[in-house]
Amino acid sequence: MKVEDLLGRMRCPSCGAGNVARTGDTAVCSNCGTRLPIDGNSVSGAIGSVLSGEWEEMQAGSVERYQDEHYEEDETIALIFGGFIAVTLKPSDVVFDIGCGLFPEMPAYARDLQMAGYIGLEPLTTKVERDYVCMTGAVAEKLPLKDKSFDAILLATSLDHIEHVDQAMAELKRVLTPGGRIYIWCGLHEPEVQAHAKTFHSIFYGTRGLKKVARIAAAYAEYGHFAWRMHKRRRALGKGERLDSAHFRYYTRPTLRKELTDNGLVIRRELLVPGSVSMLVEAVPA
Repeated sequence: MKVEDLLGRMRCPSCGAGNVARTGDTAVCSNCGTRLPIDGNSVSGAIGSVLSGEWEEMQAGSVERYQDEHYEEDETIALIFGGFIAVTLKPSDVVFDIGCGLFPEMPAYARDLQMAGYIGLEPLTTKVERDYVCMTGAVAEKLPLKDKSFDAILLATSLDHIEHVDQAMAELKRVLTPGGRIYIWCGLHEPEVQAHAKTFHSIFYGTRGLKKVARIAAAYAEYGHFAWRMHKRRRALGKGERLDSAHFRYYTRPTLRKELTDNGLVIRRELLVPGSVSMLVEAVPA
């Protein structure tokens, strides 16, 4: 897709009433004259902040982590997510990816999908020479997009970074075309899933040779260590305590399902990726 394809789906983030069209390296609102910078394949979609200072601080502190060359170096689960999407994605679908990242290339889960078009959204405004079209600086809670703009929406490990999920879900449903689908890849924090992924699965499938023998020999001690850690995690989840500085919430399978249904979505499919803490969900508006 081209930048003009994104602009045709946008409405002015300042007045909300005007269309935006390209004039050189800017996009100009037909109603209020607001000018949005265009940098390569990236278009600014933000006018001021609509979120808290805490969110701003968390985002600023995450840039270095996201830009690390080893960040998401293992594409296994991303490719599984791509296969999960491909089951029901139509070749004619235009896809909007919320939280597409700071890499120049399209994310692994979207790279091989057959789709009419792909547009990313990245809240961070860090300069990236992207090979795909992206809206930068905007957030899911206030999308400067026209109604019924996209056939499918992706949330790849980004749902738990959204500050106000209810507002975001209302926006996602608004910009979906009738019959549109939302695909979610979300990390889980419940003790049972964490312990299985970090101990037994890694012992039997993630090691070999003498290292595997040593891991098996130490399995009881390792399990005891994880049992204690998971006990602390269960208490923290029950109290609503922060587990890290990167997420606004910490989903388990029940709370993820409840979050989606409470926000007017119906779950069509779900998959807990074996040996991981990743949950994949396909949902549609009720």
